[in-house]
Amino acid sequence: MRGASGSPEAVRTLKAALFGEPFEYRGRMVGISFLDRLVRSKGMDVSQTVQAAYSTATRAGDIEVLRNLGAPGATVWHNHDAQEVTWEQSIQMIGWMHRTMPDVSWEDVAIRRTPEGFVWQVVLSGSAPSGSVVAQLCMVVGVSAEGLISRIEEYMDPASFAPLTG
Repeated sequence: MRGASGSPEAVRTLKAALFGEPFEYRGRMVGISFLDRLVRSKGMDVSQTVQAAYSTATRAGDIEVLRNLGAPGATVWHNHDAQEVTWEQSIQMIGWMHRTMPDVSWEDVAIRRTPEGFVWQVVLSGSAPSGSVVAQLCMVVGVSAEGLISRIEEYMDPASFAPLTG
């Protein structure tokens, strides 16, 4: 079951914030400048804002939002095969996971800011065609000065995903 951060309302609010569209907040229509003030009033920095947007869109399987969070030329490196893939390939994999495991969820273990971005540690779980998947993931995420994800280094045990890949 997806947490509240992946709810349709959270995703609509996230899209509005990312694309500058007005959105409803506590019964009134507001714009991006309001969201900027709200984020700043809570003491969030660019990395925290990007982390919140990335985790919400990942949980919701919102490829459009994920696509817009990536910087031009962004890459994702995997420890299990030492391969670097494009941002588009990586977000398409998230979409595939949602289609293959409709109950997929990402539960936060830890979120830590770094000078270059953030580290997001999660437990991913879901029902795959060949059994249950429970995997610990650690993503080291680089955020550009423009507030876009420039690189992710993803660490996981590929054996955890065996039920997903057959």
